[in-house]
Amino acid sequence: YFDEELCSSIMCALLKQLGEKLDAVRCQAGECIQRLLTTQSPRVPFVSHRNMLAKALCVGEHGTNWSNPAETFPLLMRA
Repeated sequence: YFDEELCSSIMCALLKQLGEKLDAVRCQAGECIQRLLTTQSPRVPFVSHRNMLAKALCVGEHGTNWSNPAETFPLLMRA
């Protein structure tokens, strides 16, 4: 079942992948995190600190190029 523990594990794994050296992996992780944080219908439950993560990663503010390490790594350090 999808519960708070599983959601936390998924978000931790995606954040880890966001720091990956491979551009394609980082890009997919960033896009997935962005969808999980912003999708409203249906809204993904159990995302801890959703607003803080969205703000730290600048989700929804502009088109983040997740494959660009110069853009992604500073955002990840804030998260």
